[in-house]
Amino acid sequence: MKAVRETNVFDYIFLGMGASNSLILLNLYNNGMLKDKSIATIDQSIQFTNNKTYCFWSTEKHIKELGIESLISHLWDTIQIGSITEQNIKPKKYYYIKGESLTTQTEKIISIVDSTFYQTEYTNSPLVNNDHYEIQINEGSILGKFVFDSRTPKIEQIDSFNSLLFQSFYGWKIKTDKTVFDSKTMTLMDFDVPQDNSTQFVYTLPFNQNEALVELTRFGKKVITKESANEILTTYLKKIDSSFHIVEEEQGIIPMYSGKIINPVIGDKWIDTGSRANLLKCSTGYGFLNMARDAQLQIDLIKKNQVDKRNYKKLRFQFYDRLLLKILETKPLKGKLIFETLFKKVPMKTVLDFLDEKSSLKDELILFSHLPIRLFLKTAIKDFAARIHLVPKVLIPFIISILFVSLNSFNQEEITYAILGISFFTIGLAHGALDHLTQSQIHSPKSILIFVTKYLSKAFIFFFIWYFSADIALIMFILVSVWHFGQADFKEWKLKAYYLSGVWGGVVLSLILFFHINEMNIILNQIPDLIYISSLKNSFISYDTIITSSSIAIGILIAYIKKSFKLLITIAYLIICSQLSLLVTFGIYFTLQHSINGWAQLKSGLNLESKSLIIKSLPFTIGGAFSIISIWVFAEANQWGFFFILLSCLSVPHIFEMNKFYRLENHTPTVE
Repeated sequence: MKAVRETNVFDYIFLGMGASNSLILLNLYNNGMLKDKSIATIDQSIQFTNNKTYCFWSTEKHIKELGIESLISHLWDTIQIGSITEQNIKPKKYYYIKGESLTTQTEKIISIVDSTFYQTEYTNSPLVNNDHYEIQINEGSILGKFVFDSRTPKIEQIDSFNSLLFQSFYGWKIKTDKTVFDSKTMTLMDFDVPQDNSTQFVYTLPFNQNEALVELTRFGKKVITKESANEILTTYLKKIDSSFHIVEEEQGIIPMYSGKIINPVIGDKWIDTGSRANLLKCSTGYGFLNMARDAQLQIDLIKKNQVDKRNYKKLRFQFYDRLLLKILETKPLKGKLIFETLFKKVPMKTVLDFLDEKSSLKDELILFSHLPIRLFLKTAIKDFAARIHLVPKVLIPFIISILFVSLNSFNQEEITYAILGISFFTIGLAHGALDHLTQSQIHSPKSILIFVTKYLSKAFIFFFIWYFSADIALIMFILVSVWHFGQADFKEWKLKAYYLSGVWGGVVLSLILFFHINEMNIILNQIPDLIYISSLKNSFISYDTIITSSSIAIGILIAYIKKSFKLLITIAYLIICSQLSLLVTFGIYFTLQHSINGWAQLKSGLNLESKSLIIKSLPFTIGGAFSIISIWVFAEANQWGFFFILLSCLSVPHIFEMNKFYRLENHTPTVE
């Protein structure tokens, strides 16, 4: 290493010189980007990567493209999984790099360029000083134009759906007295060891017939101890039928975190690398190839003076990793079954492509069909339930609309109706069954009884309006629904100008009804004694396109005026719902937007949790469900007409109670 420079300004600063930063240094040098440049390295150890090894599978062509062929120490083209299977993986090979090979090249470059080494640890945050990053260390302040940060990331907060496990390993490089190893075949996983309430296997890399690295690996919450590993390895190696002596020992820990590691944003030229940049595959711990690819990417970006453009993994692979880690966390003894089943029933090349995140959806469906489907499905449902609150509420109906259209294309409408039925008879009815809580004066059984009596009286009054004039009742119900839908959406999204809320409610209802004009007319036909509006059915059909087009235009105009993306999303999914039935479209809007928003507003305004709201709504929810089901069962004809009338009678009192609730001065709706 060279002596400390007179100036404290460097072109490149490396925080840590592990594999990721070593590869970046090699690429800088190979691209001629260290000529007349200065570098500084801040690391606690002067050994760099000496005490580590790196393994991965790839093709010879890819290795040459990455420029790392000179680092390769050994390779194998056949992989064995215990006693289960042994397969050739051509054109891929399994590669092994000794840490000292990488260190040797790194130190050679450092010795011939303008470099300074600081043997210390940096844990603080930098300052930005005239387009340089200022780093305070024991030796003083140094500045760098580019900083490559490979410090170990801090994973401080673990939520309910992400898992944090550790891949801990301890191994021996041994030399045997007899020739016992097949030097062309490496053992990727051998589960013939005690699992110790985790997922444990032995990994064997034979360098020749009497020399190999034999390593015990654990996926689990607890890190394996040297004493435990020694005992298991001693027992395991009895099967080789040869005495041996230990040449070297190797051990390490790799965090396996299913969430995305997020670091403070410091600047475009402060570049996170290695595990800090999410380059390790959390379900396996492999990352060297990703680091080699990333090193080339970062150098290309620097040459082009562009900002970091990493392509993070596809969402479906994040999902797969999350499921596997959750299973290994909650049911660690299932790991052996999963991996052994996978390698036994799926071709090795397909598995490796899958682990490389280069498999097709078809390959993945075949792969998962061989795994314990109930275990993965149950975990997937729990994952969905745990993560649903992260999705902005306005996107839920949009996503569900696309899902339902997809289900219909595969003739799976029963799944659609099942989801909607559950949604309606839970949150749909329940959000209206909490009206007795919205008035502060209702606090005793007597006051509840009075409230229920008044509430039902309003419903009966509206029923009698239906009885005397169906046309007037229908017009009244449409108007109050338009008012209510618009009021609720504007309240939830904190949009003012309430005169526009009524127009917005009209846009929503028009799109729901007139995109399904034929079904709307069927319902109108089933409403008893409907005279004047029924006579307009032909006009509705003639002008449905004009009405829907005008509604879309007005809705977009309101969204532009209010600068609201959420209004646009609503219009978008209602257009998508034109491919669905009227009942499904109304169900999506009513349950998955209107009712969910109403539920959130009630939680906020009443300062109660969902569990408490569910319990308090239960008697009225059951009553409403019983009424609707009874009408549906006993109305032999005109079921839709009677259903619509009953729904309106139950809805009108709710609309007026929610209006009072919205007007309470101390109520502030929630905002996403």
